[in-house]
Amino acid sequence: MVSILNLLSWGAVAALAVAIAAAVSRRWRLALHLSRAVAVVGPLVLAASLVAFVVGPLGGDAGSDPSMRAVGLAEGVSNGLNCGALAFAAALPAALVWAIARRRAR
Repeated sequence: MVSILNLLSWGAVAALAVAIAAAVSRRWRLALHLSRAVAVVGPLVLAASLVAFVVGPLGGDAGSDPSMRAVGLAEGVSNGLNCGALAFAAALPAALVWAIARRRAR
């Protein structure tokens, strides 16, 4: 699961780079579609990684030691934020490129 979410995060960064290059070369339709995809996928990857790494481990060990559950929760939050933060960070400039490309594509 970690590698899939990491791949999606790095794919969002690559798509953002292509969208910025398309905007610089005034290919507004391509920049519009790529930046919209990154702006939508970024927060979804963050949410999916938090659900996968925080909610998943908490549901399985109902009778275990509370300190071990706390360690599992901390590791889950760390993994979730490490996987999703990159995609979310790419979504912020993608929203700006999306707004500019949408205005220029008219």
